[in-house]
Amino acid sequence: MDANTITLAAGRWHLLSSLTSVGFAVRNFGFRTVLGQFPLREAWFEVEADGRPARVHATLDVAGVDTGNERRDLDLRQPRLLDAAAHPALTFHGGPAHPIGANRWDVPGRLHGHGTTTDLVINVESLRTAADHITVLASAQLDRRALGVRAPRLLIGHRVTVSIHAAFAVPVTSWLDGVRTLEHGRW
Repeated sequence: MDANTITLAAGRWHLLSSLTSVGFAVRNFGFRTVLGQFPLREAWFEVEADGRPARVHATLDVAGVDTGNERRDLDLRQPRLLDAAAHPALTFHGGPAHPIGANRWDVPGRLHGHGTTTDLVINVESLRTAADHITVLASAQLDRRALGVRAPRLLIGHRVTVSIHAAFAVPVTSWLDGVRTLEHGRW
């Protein structure tokens, strides 16, 4: 094992929403990129006894879409696009994670939203640890049409890039049972 490899404590790691953001980027009018955010309503991941991430769950609040432009945000929530009233959440269920390098994994799963389901792979780019939590930087790309979001390509590009900066609390059992010890600033 590489000296920089982070060992994850077994158990369920819960979201620390105050340290978390989910952003997205999509082209519009063929030349501009619109940036926005979705609130992450809930998220967790489970780690097996061998330290391997096994299951991931996350739910985004579609009605909370924020691009910094109120009119655009209202348009995005309308039935012809995200239809936030009828489909208020995007939910991802995934795992197990597949290692692709030191502290990097691909997490295959299913994204449920807008009345449909599509395959999605989230690439966990890096991890950082603190005494009581871990920070995950991840990304994914999806074609909005796979979720039934229809609009002329000139108005909204097909490809949406999602960037996730999320922090998760160390499982309580790790603290109570002394499963891990802090050594050299890492778990």
